[in-house]
Amino acid sequence: MYADKNYHFMIRNRPMLIIMLTGVSFSLIFDSFHLLSYHFMRIRSQNLKLGSYEAVSNLDKDV
Repeated sequence: MYADKNYHFMIRNRPMLIIMLTGVSFSLIFDSFHLLSYHFMRIRSQNLKLGSYEAVSNLDKDV
């Protein structure tokens, strides 16, 4: 009887359940994409800093 009541509750609130699931999945995808993009931008900026530092040190070595 209890399982039957739960099943009817799920059927009755199906649109709300779908909206909640899609919202949660979209927020998770967006958060992961944001974190990945931030990580890659940080790596890129570190590489640029290293590259400029190496270029300056190479200029010093040439002199």
